[in-house]
Amino acid sequence: MPFTTPTFNLPANIFRNWNYNATGLNPTVINATAFCNLQLGRKVQSYTGGFHYALFPLLTDVRSWEFYPDGHGDVVEIPAGSGRFYVVTWVDDAAKGFTNEHRVAIVVHPKLWFIVDNVPLAPTPYP
Repeated sequence: MPFTTPTFNLPANIFRNWNYNATGLNPTVINATAFCNLQLGRKVQSYTGGFHYALFPLLTDVRSWEFYPDGHGDVVEIPAGSGRFYVVTWVDDAAKGFTNEHRVAIVVHPKLWFIVDNVPLAPTPYP
């Protein structure tokens, strides 16, 4: 049975301009809303816990930290309006050249990403 295109059933807000400070992660401008599929990270990684795969339709404009000179990527809120934010750390296309091609973003809980003086800059418990 061939691999099928993932079902993109969750709305996601993609934040392009955002900041973080002592009060936490503060997304400011929604760049786009797209549908995605959120999966628990299950591949071998160099760090443990807190990451997921967000699968998006082909050509969705979601950007990783490598795109920005200040060292941070987009923030996605999945599902849209839920208050569950993830930092985009890596983006690439999967199934390139096949009919089931789609975009994959590795997204990380900001509590693991932004820590200042051992204090996570995200709400706990996570909504």
